[in-house]
Amino acid sequence: MRIEQGRNDPRATILIAVTRQWPKYAYWLMTGLSQPEAGHISPAIERARKDSPGAEKAS
Repeated sequence: MRIEQGRNDPRATILIAVTRQWPKYAYWLMTGLSQPEAGHISPAIERARKDSPGAEKAS
């Protein structure tokens, strides 16, 4: 609760667990940045890819 309210920073164990659960978002989760050319994406980038025309054909 305090993390969500901005009163505490998450512990390293929480950050490690989250990035292991969603490795494709690890860089974005830790930095707030994305580098799609290197495979470091955000949920917004993935959503845009899925919503783009022809996405079903590529899958």
